Amino acid sequence: MDDMDTKKKPKICYICGVKNTGKTTLMAALIQELSGRSLNVAAIKHDGHDFTADTPETDTFRYDAAGAVETAIYSQDQVMIHKRDSGDDDESLIALFSDADVILVEGCKEKNVRKIECLLSGVQEEPVSNREGRILLVCDEDLAGKADFREPVLPSSNVSAIADRILADDPPENALIDPYGRRADYLRVSITDRCNLRCAYCMPHGIEKVPMREILTYEQIEEIVRAGAALGIKKVKVTGGEPLVRKGCATLIGMIRDIPGIEEVTLTTNGVYLKDQLPDLIDAGLSAVNVSLDTLSPEKFREITGTDALEQVKEGIEAALQSDLRVKVNCVLQKNVNDVEWPNIAMLAKNHKLDVRFIEMMPIGYGKEFDPISNAQLLVKMQAIWPDLIRDSNPHGNGPALYYHIPGWEGSIGLISPIHGKFCGSCNRLRLTSTGKLKPCLCYGTAVDLRPILKEEDSAMREQDLQKAFREAVFLKPKEHCFEEKGKITEKHKMSDIGG
Repeated sequence: MDDMDTKKKPKICYICGVKNTGKTTLMAALIQELSGRSLNVAAIKHDGHDFTADTPETDTFRYDAAGAVETAIYSQDQVMIHKRDSGDDDESLIALFSDADVILVEGCKEKNVRKIECLLSGVQEEPVSNREGRILLVCDEDLAGKADFREPVLPSSNVSAIADRILADDPPENALIDPYGRRADYLRVSITDRCNLRCAYCMPHGIEKVPMREILTYEQIEEIVRAGAALGIKKVKVTGGEPLVRKGCATLIGMIRDIPGIEEVTLTTNGVYLKDQLPDLIDAGLSAVNVSLDTLSPEKFREITGTDALEQVKEGIEAALQSDLRVKVNCVLQKNVNDVEWPNIAMLAKNHKLDVRFIEMMPIGYGKEFDPISNAQLLVKMQAIWPDLIRDSNPHGNGPALYYHIPGWEGSIGLISPIHGKFCGSCNRLRLTSTGKLKPCLCYGTAVDLRPILKEEDSAMREQDLQKAFREAVFLKPKEHCFEEKGKITEKHKMSDIGG
């Protein structure tokens, strides 16, 4: 029997709160997505604003076409769209909401969401926060991450991400849920502050190297990740500095990959040493690699990085593609430096099975001195050149990128927009610095120091205290960053100190 058949199917209460103005398109797309993942869903097609079922006699689909589509429930063998009647009382709505595993709210109208919260918490005002993460908000792309809600928010165009959240295993009782209902299951681990490049926005003048005795050992990193995995950390990204300058990076990846509960280990690198170390990385169980590449011009590469290593980076990318690893190319555009190169860099995704992601400059360290290029403006330029550009809702990894695809291209284009498209509402990450600080948010200097815990002699006590530290870090996660107001940023370290 298929594993999906034995897994509990979630029941979804879907609320769009508007008349048939196209909002039901999300439900149609979501049903299609869930069906594609081997769930028992009736075959549904979308006809204008109405749904129809291919096999209505099975009674697996019901639709009241006469009025507003306001709520829907999806369960193992049933899709039911329920028109909220004006006579529905609070008691019937409580029963409806309480029966659902996930309450999916489209439109993000605060009064409607507050009503649901009040009903679920049994109060009239100031409802309890959504600590269990049962309420999932979806809204138009320009609102995602900006709406003033305590619940997670996802863009309604990213159907795959919505399905991922709905189908995620129920969080364990000890899961890392922050005060705003967001579950942390992703840890970025910096293993060094050192780098072999000198990029202008990171470490143009080099760094004051931290003594190796202050850098976490691989055994300490493994112990920390193991404590996090016991609390629901499932995905780990190994970063730096440049992680491949530290001897034995592949060994660490293998150590982390063997921890029970860890589902994937990925790597972010500048690519210079990637080709040489790739066989060991793959043997260790590396799941995917992100490679930084801001230009395709040797002269410009030298200007940006201070080195002549462009060919090595390109060879590393090609080797990763040949190995069938998932590959992403990360590009940071700088005004009057490489901002005219974006079309050529984007076109790497045309004939290669990789994603090209444009990341807005983050105002951390030397990045504060740069004026970020807006991805919203970049998207307009892309649409002008490639008018058939469409949103890509397929899963692409753990990050907050919004992806776009051009028919006929091998890969996709992603936009990561911390300044002009804040995505804090769905933040699922913590950061571990190479010196043992567990950071709740990149924007602020707040961190939990794990080094005193690692000095404890009793291993059981260390594990217990490391888990407490994870909980403390998650509790300290802010509602959102303030990158758009540089004066309020309290993080004083450079990106190489924190981990990219």
